[in-house]
Amino acid sequence: MIKFASLRYDIVDEMLRGDPTVLSTNYKNAEGLIKESHIPSINSQRELEDFDVALVLKTKDGILKKYAHNDRNLSELNTLTLAKNAATLPTEIVKVAGYFLKLASKRWGFDFPTELDKIIGEFVPTTNVVEVDSVNQFAFSGKLANLKKVVEAPVFALPSSSKYPIRSAEELTKAASYFDSYYKEMPLGDRLEFSINLKKQATTLGTNVVGEFQKYAELNPGAFNPRFKQEISDRVDFALSKDLEKVAELYGKTFLKHKEFGTIKTASIVHQLDLASGIDKYYDSTVRDPILAVIKVEPKANVVEFIDGAAVSTTKIAGLAKEGLLDDIVSSETKGILEKTASVAFIESLPLPIRKKIIGML
Repeated sequence: MIKFASLRYDIVDEMLRGDPTVLSTNYKNAEGLIKESHIPSINSQRELEDFDVALVLKTKDGILKKYAHNDRNLSELNTLTLAKNAATLPTEIVKVAGYFLKLASKRWGFDFPTELDKIIGEFVPTTNVVEVDSVNQFAFSGKLANLKKVVEAPVFALPSSSKYPIRSAEELTKAASYFDSYYKEMPLGDRLEFSINLKKQATTLGTNVVGEFQKYAELNPGAFNPRFKQEISDRVDFALSKDLEKVAELYGKTFLKHKEFGTIKTASIVHQLDLASGIDKYYDSTVRDPILAVIKVEPKANVVEFIDGAAVSTTKIAGLAKEGLLDDIVSSETKGILEKTASVAFIESLPLPIRKKIIGML
C-alpha cells in the first residue's frame, strides 16, 4: 500500500524533508528563486483555495494540497520540484499537477520544463482533484522498481554533501552541464570528486557524457604529471616576478619532496602556495589548477585533455592529421608524429599560433 503522505511532492516537502539546493544542480535559477521566495508552511498551504494549487489529493487520511501557484516564484519553484520528483511519483499525479502548473507558467511567464511537457502530452484533466483510489498502485510500484534498477551508487556526484543527483542518463547530462558552467567556482577537491563519480555512473548506466569533467575523471592519483617539474618552474618564475622569494623557495622545496608527499598532499601544498603568490587568479585560463598540474592523466582512447585552457580530444587531432586536414598548418614530419601519437606534451611543444589553429578546427 502506498503511503501518499510520505511522498515528496513540492518545494514545501523539499524544505521540510529534503535538500532544496539539489534543484540548482538541474536548474540554474532555482537557488535564486529559493532565496527570493516565501515558502509556505504545510498548515498555511492547507488553507489555500483549491484553485491556488495544482493538486488536491484526497487520501483516506485527509486532503493534501500541493504545488501552490498563487505566486510567481513559488509557481516556478514547484514546477521545477515536480520535474525533479516526477520519477518517484505516480504518473496520474504528475500529469494532473503538471497540467495546472503549465497553465501557471503561461500566466506568470516562465519556461516550462520540457521533460514535464513530454509526460503530460495531450492529457487535459477536468479537475485538479485526484482520488487515491484512481491511482494505479500496481503500475506505480513497477515504476519505482524500475527506478531502483537505475539508481546505483553513487547517487550523487558529491556524495559527501548529497548534492548533484546522477541517478539517470538525463540527470548525468544535466550534472555535466552544471559542472561545465560552475566548476571554476568549485573547491578543487569537489572538482575531482564530482568528476570521478560522474564518470563511474556514466559507465554503470552505459551513457556517453562529455564535458569539462573528463579532464579530471581520467586522472591517476597514484602518478605525477610528467610536466610537474615545468609546472613548478612556471610558478617559481611567477612568484619571483612578484618579488615573493619565500614563496618561490617553498615551491622548490615542495618539488624536492613531492615523491615523499604523494600527489594529493603535493597538490594541496601547491594550492596553498598558489593562493599566496596570486597565481590562482589565472586557473583554467593560462595556468593549470594544482590538481591538473600535479596529477597524471592516464592516456585513454578519445581522452579529452586540457590544452591552452580548452578541453581537447587528442584522438580527434590525430584524426585530423590522418585525413590530411593539417597539411597546410604543420610540416610533414609534425603531421607524422600527430598521426601516431597526438600526445599533450607534443601538442604543447608546438608554437602557440599553430596550436590555436589546430584547436580551432575541432
